Amino acid sequence: MALSQQVPQDGFERMTRFWGNTSWKQVAYAESNQYKLFSAPDLIKQDNDVIVAAFRKRLQEVGGFALVPEPLPMKNDRNAVVYDLFFASHEPVAKKIIEDIFAKYRT
Repeated sequence: MALSQQVPQDGFERMTRFWGNTSWKQVAYAESNQYKLFSAPDLIKQDNDVIVAAFRKRLQEVGGFALVPEPLPMKNDRNAVVYDLFFASHEPVAKKIIEDIFAKYRT
């Protein structure tokens, strides 16, 4: 199945704006190792942890932030992760403060 069939157009545009370009597609989807005779291989959505790790790396390498602590998964009342809260800074003291705050909410 093509990526355009898996991702709604508004979701594709939102992710591209958020990420800054379309390189998120290579992180979020991997080709299946089962090839088909007459069509392209299916795309398999990667776990959210893979995408979160790639975005953290992007903040460091593309965004130029020296200090990006592990993000805090924000959960709903059913304990499902709704989004991950990131923090990025150049100041070690800011990283220390946010890590102390995040530590209080990690489960």
